[in-house]
Amino acid sequence: MWSYPKLLRMSLGIEEYINHRLCILHIASRSQFGMRVNTPSVLFAISSLLLSASVSGFTISAPVNTRAGHLTDIHWTYQPDRDPATFNLFLTNASYAFNVQAILGENLRSESGGISVVVPATVKAGEGYALLVTKSTNWDWILASSPTFSIAAA
Repeated sequence: MWSYPKLLRMSLGIEEYINHRLCILHIASRSQFGMRVNTPSVLFAISSLLLSASVSGFTISAPVNTRAGHLTDIHWTYQPDRDPATFNLFLTNASYAFNVQAILGENLRSESGGISVVVPATVKAGEGYALLVTKSTNWDWILASSPTFSIAAA
């Protein structure tokens, strides 16, 4: 079973997730009386979040002319000195309760730079889809997310 933080990270792009976490840290840094508490630890947490977002060199492009049930090309770039040799690829959409719509690949080789996959015919047509790249060894570790894109009906 996936935890709330894992589902949240999978539904949001990395930038949105960091902004969400920063908002929570800001709220947590105030006591019930409106007084600031433990500011150094909050600043450390914020800097840790920003550093973790910049660790990966992965970038993934949004596919174009994507149709459910059809083949689509997905392209990415990575930095061998900073990124893992393999990764997992998910199709997500924050508009749906369980935002992971499909696992498009597991243990994909980073060096290949792209793949052609069939988008499952069961994926609903619509907007707001994104690709999510995670470490193969830890699905909680998000390396990159694509810009949002649309999927047309089969």
